[in-house]
Amino acid sequence: MTWFKKFGPDNPNPSFEHLLWMMRESGWRVAAHNDYFQDGRSMTFWLFTHPSGRFVKGEGPLDLNALSQCAQQMLAIEEGKS
Repeated sequence: MTWFKKFGPDNPNPSFEHLLWMMRESGWRVAAHNDYFQDGRSMTFWLFTHPSGRFVKGEGPLDLNALSQCAQQMLAIEEGKS
């Protein structure tokens, strides 16, 4: 069973903390996290690395937006689509 199945149809909107926990349980680690302003708007950036040498990144106005982008990339890697 993949970690993303816990994020899938039965739980389409996990909390920020639960999403981070699932990522860490799958071996992903936070390499960088930055909060910044762009054109007067608050933004956040997340970068994760994996022991396999892969990395994913996400960016958006909210942490959950950026983490969701990362989760989609992680899923693509796990399914061999990336």
